[in-house]
Amino acid sequence: MTPAYELLLQTEMSSTVPRAIRKLLEAMQTVVVLRDLEDLTSDEAAVRLGLTATAVKTRHFRARLRLRRFLADYYRRTIGPSSKTKRRYGTRKELIKPTDTSAESAYRA
Repeated sequence: MTPAYELLLQTEMSSTVPRAIRKLLEAMQTVVVLRDLEDLTSDEAAVRLGLTATAVKTRHFRARLRLRRFLADYYRRTIGPSSKTKRRYGTRKELIKPTDTSAESAYRA
């Protein structure tokens, strides 16, 4: 990648992630900010929020799943699927339907 393209991606990412965080429920936003941006442990965040550490871990996990989904959808719409990923892994049909069933093919690199 060229430095200009990398700079463009970095700029795009720095504006997209905060936008994605703002789309979360307020309870999830708070946990993400405390855990990921302020680097608090689950126990420290739990004390600040008046929750159990388990509740903080659950909210954090669910918030990150929603962020991942939002960002994946956003980048799929804006830049399309990566040609590198397509080439390396193939399509779903190619992964499910093996073309060579010989025992020897299982050990090829």
